Amino acid sequence: MIRAICLALLWVPGMALLTSAAEAPPEQAAPKDFGFLGIQTETRIAGDPKSGLVVAYVNPASAAKEMGFQVGDEILTFNDRLISDREGFVDALRRENVNAKIRFRLRRGGEIIPLTGRIGSYFKTMKAYQDFLRKEHVGKPLPELPALTWWDPEAKRWAPQKNDWGQLQGKVAVVFSFDDCPSCTEALLQRISATKEALSSSTLAKLVTSAGIYYDEMPGKAGKDASLKSAEALFLKTQPNFPVAVAHYPGDKVSTESREKHFLIHSHGMVILDPKGTVKYLQILGRPGADFSSAYKAELSAVQGGAGGSPQGSPEAK
Repeated sequence: MIRAICLALLWVPGMALLTSAAEAPPEQAAPKDFGFLGIQTETRIAGDPKSGLVVAYVNPASAAKEMGFQVGDEILTFNDRLISDREGFVDALRRENVNAKIRFRLRRGGEIIPLTGRIGSYFKTMKAYQDFLRKEHVGKPLPELPALTWWDPEAKRWAPQKNDWGQLQGKVAVVFSFDDCPSCTEALLQRISATKEALSSSTLAKLVTSAGIYYDEMPGKAGKDASLKSAEALFLKTQPNFPVAVAHYPGDKVSTESREKHFLIHSHGMVILDPKGTVKYLQILGRPGADFSSAYKAELSAVQGGAGGSPQGSPEAK
């Protein structure tokens, strides 16, 4: 899954805003589409990466859903190739072009099940999923996330009793999920830290905030202990100046319901929350564009106006 969400600073008279460049620079080619099945898997035997794969989640807008995949299916073969580990399976999938014919043999409830179909487009699938999520969540409170362990930037260590979630109350908040991949580090942590620094002397400093939630499902990094370790190394290096935490589940087990409820962390998404905690904007695909910029500036104008200020930089102020 493409996890790059590229943000840029837009300088507006009197303040700096966290927005996106509406278009990619001319020299930057558009991301290439790729074949996308639309399932999440886990090892058949916990802790044994070569024990085979079991379907843990089926994206509701995916080729896998159309083909008939179900949670709990054990993947035996893909295009007649034996499947024993996630790395080999992902590599085989990525070799297939969008709309290519594919076939599987699964074990379901003791029976061998054949499935055939065509592999989907990553962008089309995630666009449909994003549209679905927007209908479900925009205008409502952000669903409660799993357990969060917050980072103490001054002590440079984890603070189990710390809860920075309350810092979002009464402010326009940008909340996003990330891992330690280079694009997340450069395009999110560093950009948002720079934005907070730029806003520190503006009248908006007390009206806006950001929070980052670290979550990684990659083999070797997934699970609370591994996530805390990789996140700590990242935070010591990047030193974010806004609240950051690691999300984790009891026993490191994720249910289908959790994946659907916690779209923010499982899709490495981004939301804009108004001061009441209502989702005003939701993004899980690509980098925010003009729609993100418009939504963010609209919320900034609303909160600044409510605080008795003049919404500088907004269309109404020009």
